[in-house]
Amino acid sequence: MDKAGVEIVEHQTDIYQDAVVFITGATGFVGKTLLEKLLWSFPQIKRIYMLIRSKGGVTVEERFRGFLLNPIFERLRAQHPERLKKIFHFSGNIEDDNFGLNESDRAVLCAEVNIIFHSAATVRFNECLKVSARVNSQATYNLLELCKEMAQLRSFLYVSTAYCNPGRKYVDEQVYPTMPPVDWRQFLAATQKIPDDYLNRLADYIKGPHVNTYTFTKSIAEQIVNAYRHVIPIVIVRPSIVTAAYREPYPGWIDNIQAISGIMMEIGKGGISSILGDKDLICDIIPVDFVVNAMIMMVGKAKLA
Repeated sequence: MDKAGVEIVEHQTDIYQDAVVFITGATGFVGKTLLEKLLWSFPQIKRIYMLIRSKGGVTVEERFRGFLLNPIFERLRAQHPERLKKIFHFSGNIEDDNFGLNESDRAVLCAEVNIIFHSAATVRFNECLKVSARVNSQATYNLLELCKEMAQLRSFLYVSTAYCNPGRKYVDEQVYPTMPPVDWRQFLAATQKIPDDYLNRLADYIKGPHVNTYTFTKSIAEQIVNAYRHVIPIVIVRPSIVTAAYREPYPGWIDNIQAISGIMMEIGKGGISSILGDKDLICDIIPVDFVVNAMIMMVGKAKLA
């Protein structure tokens, strides 16, 4: 392991010792990369919980078995296959009330979990406001409410986005009010009461300077997370445009060809020879393993306000 990797392990030994981790969005790009890195670099972790829902006629158990065969776990299967046995799954859905958990599974989470990485989100820029609000904002609120019942919780890390404050020229490491000013409690209440079609038609008016519902609802989620800073040890990480791995689990690792990844792939294939852009602007692309390493280190920074 390189020097940087050793420093991560040594710095985080205490918080990860015998830790029980819960990852939302573990089947997503960032989530599964995080899960693999935790198992690879932190053998002292006790177990990792994840949520899986049935999808496309495939059962939860079938999806979990397929998940463990994902190419991202190749080095673990080759060198430390026993660590994959630390992954446990619950049948649930981040969009449902109580995440679709049965009482037994809910009790286990509340009794055991020490660290939460909340990375589940819909990243579709053209998602309707109702769905984006339910997944990115309401689910964050529901999870934080659940956290209040977790007696062993040491750290809650929320994965936000570098683009949740588009109306501001300069953004520091602080939580800003949503632009235009939106009270998150009223917003969540409105999404429950206003008919879907009408709410979606109001989207352009509600989201103000936000160019899509994704950054708007992530901004709302930051307000929600910030509201719990006095009762839950919280830290927020704001990645920019996440793309293929620089080095881990292996160079070029990626599991999708969406957004910037698809554009870069077409450039490499020769399908795109030119793109209209501004040479004076910075394209904020970051490898997924850089993001994951930052998340792993920042867990230890979570604290009560």
